[in-house]
Amino acid sequence: MKVIALVSMKGGVGKTSLTACLAKAFLNSGRPVWALDLDSQNALGWHLGIDPRAVPGVARQAAEAKRMRAAAITTPSGIQLIPYGEHSAPQRLAFEAVLQEQPGWLQARLRGARFAKDSVMFVDTPPGASVYLDAALQAADVVLPVVLPDGASYATVPAMEAILARLSALRTRVEARYVINQHDEADALKRDVARALTSALGERLLTARVHQDDGVAEALAFQKTVLDLTPHSQASVDVGQLAAAVQGCLR
Repeated sequence: MKVIALVSMKGGVGKTSLTACLAKAFLNSGRPVWALDLDSQNALGWHLGIDPRAVPGVARQAAEAKRMRAAAITTPSGIQLIPYGEHSAPQRLAFEAVLQEQPGWLQARLRGARFAKDSVMFVDTPPGASVYLDAALQAADVVLPVVLPDGASYATVPAMEAILARLSALRTRVEARYVINQHDEADALKRDVARALTSALGERLLTARVHQDDGVAEALAFQKTVLDLTPHSQASVDVGQLAAAVQGCLR
């Protein structure tokens, strides 16, 4: 199994919707796809057509020492989702304590779950530094920091770079590729920030960008990905190209 973690230093960059869309794109390519929600807000399930708040998920699975796959739900699109799931505040704190005390907990659980060799696991994380981010980075084969082409996102790049540098010191190889989401060529400021990101990040910024598309928000209203609702939209085409670029990073 290959693990792809989508991360960000700030909220509102569309990371969760992009996680769901990339998972769908990989599924369309014929690979077995899993998705893991490490955010207690449980938002990933909404993008994939289920209400994850009423089911046990990874938080309780950690506390009850059950197998990772036991918490999985088959979504309408065919993606196997392991939600954060229904939990109490003490259960959330207990899960966070496990991740704090055992930094390699997630990596070990994924390795021990006997997933198919050609399968892919997408991991969605809450924004900012956290034990969830640390766990995802330890387990990931590819890390995709998601940024918007705006000043606020640009300002977070040094913090993300510092985290990735610390990760590089712990692991022999870290494949990190930044992704620009919600781009708009007609917006002069976004064009300028995209150029600045390209200059600062070079080859570590994937050239495939996802353009701003109202269809993404419309799809969420129907609890679908934009690939399910409007497969020929600009965002769907962009996600397909991004998925191909990410596939290349896995080889």
